[in-house]
Amino acid sequence: MPAFLQSKDQNVKKGIRMNYSSVVITLAAGDPAPVLEALGALEGLEVHHVDEASRRIVAVIEAETTGLEADVFERIRRLDGVLDVSLHAHFFEDEAS
Repeated sequence: MPAFLQSKDQNVKKGIRMNYSSVVITLAAGDPAPVLEALGALEGLEVHHVDEASRRIVAVIEAETTGLEADVFERIRRLDGVLDVSLHAHFFEDEAS
């Protein structure tokens, strides 16, 4: 099971609402290492796949609120070397009953 799904299950058991958004990040030409390092340092973002040929990255943003999710999205968008970040899917879990 992917790590982000495991953490989701743990958070729901604790009664925390979590939001998950899968994003596709497109990199500009040049060395991707600095962008990958910056992405790795963003709290709430987990990189799942890097396709060097297409310069695309698949990642998941995880946050308790959609506002916090949007903050992470905006930080990605503003990184040097990022051409585009696109929301692919959004999922949320309400508190456990």
